[in-house]
Amino acid sequence: MEIVGEFMGKDQDKSVWRYFRNHWHSWFSDLGSRSNYVKQSANLWDLKGLIQDYLVRQMNVLDRPVHRVDGFPMPVYKLTYAYDSHCFKGEAAYGYCAAKDEKYYGFEGQVLISSEGVIWLYVCRRQQR
Repeated sequence: MEIVGEFMGKDQDKSVWRYFRNHWHSWFSDLGSRSNYVKQSANLWDLKGLIQDYLVRQMNVLDRPVHRVDGFPMPVYKLTYAYDSHCFKGEAAYGYCAAKDEKYYGFEGQVLISSEGVIWLYVCRRQQR
């Protein structure tokens, strides 16, 4: 469901869940609540990684000589709320996003992309202090 939803341009769990609830209820009659769908989708992170790794290997992306790396912010909270936050304490840190010209509290994501545009590695790391 997640893969189909992403392919259709639905980039939020809520819109994917709503689409399948409204249009495919006969196939997914036990879909349940949105929060349960989100929890179940999140618990499949390891399987999603294995699928991506399989597809990358099938496309021989690892053998390509040229790759590019891009970084992006992964904010946990806006800066105004970060001071009182106990979420990710000791893990997240303050960072700066030049594209948005704003400071944030969170992580830094990085993605490795082949010359054909295939994402074959992504990581989430702590901000440099």
